[in-house]
Amino acid sequence: RIAGLRKERGVTQERLAEALDVRQATVSKLEHRNDVLVSTLRDVVQSMGGELRIVACFPDGMERTLQIGGDSDGLEK
Repeated sequence: RIAGLRKERGVTQERLAEALDVRQATVSKLEHRNDVLVSTLRDVVQSMGGELRIVACFPDGMERTLQIGGDSDGLEK
């Protein structure tokens, strides 16, 4: 959850709102949602100094990390 991640990073809702250029109430609403766009989650993570990646795991053991908004194909092997 976004609230847990924010708290782990020691970031207040107010500080996150400033970094995202939104109101604190918007951050609160975002933290209570069950569905969030990947681009929104990427923006939240980046505003805290991180990088969002999605890992695709397959039954045969293959894993691929998908970097969101990065290089041309977005794959890391």
